[in-house]
Amino acid sequence: MSRPYIVMIILLIRSMTLPGALDGVIFFLKPQWDKLLEAKVWYAAVTQVFFSLAIFFGGIIMYSSYNRFGHNIYKDVTIVTTLDTFTSLLSGIIIFGILGNLAYEKGRGGGHKLWKSFLFSGNISLYHLLMEIIWYLVFEKK
Repeated sequence: MSRPYIVMIILLIRSMTLPGALDGVIFFLKPQWDKLLEAKVWYAAVTQVFFSLAIFFGGIIMYSSYNRFGHNIYKDVTIVTTLDTFTSLLSGIIIFGILGNLAYEKGRGGGHKLWKSFLFSGNISLYHLLMEIIWYLVFEKK
């Protein structure tokens, strides 16, 4: 197991021990079936997949030059996409667990009001959200 996954598992354990983390993870994993009919959602999903897998394209081309001609590329593609999906889900669970704790600590409780204020507000970027999480975990958590 590589070091980034060890760090992510440590963060997962830490985030799941925080109060209110389960509410955040449930919100992350609970599907909203009515949104599947919107083209905007599918566009965002395809964009996420391309950005997420883009880092592997150069490596795959480089590694392919070392493979023999009859190498099973489907196995390599399956491994890369499976690990990418696993890493994305693990990261999402960690982040939403911490967001659930932030909501609990700020007294906003669960529900959609909290998540709309954190995630869907046009006033806050992902960078600011991550900086708030880091600041909270490092300096304010006692």
